[in-house]
Amino acid sequence: MRAKSTNSVLEVLADDPADAMQLRIKSKLMNAIIDHIDESKLTQSAAAEIMLVQRTRVNDVCNGRIDRMTIDALVAMAARLGLDPLQSAA
Repeated sequence: MRAKSTNSVLEVLADDPADAMQLRIKSKLMNAIIDHIDESKLTQSAAAEIMLVQRTRVNDVCNGRIDRMTIDALVAMAARLGLDPLQSAA
């Protein structure tokens, strides 16, 4: 019988619990942004215009490039889409 793992992938990737939490917050914010873009049927260009960022930044989010994003940038992007970043990261 295999032992159950209680660690998430993000906890395994990060050596420090604080780093794991930051990755988890980034992931939740990115998923909320992606979901909103998809549900609103926005193009990356249209989303970039709303979020006041370059399209390449939206592409980074949509392609899950978590290492290229800061929590601050993701909070600003989510807020400009009308999302509540605190709710999205919870």
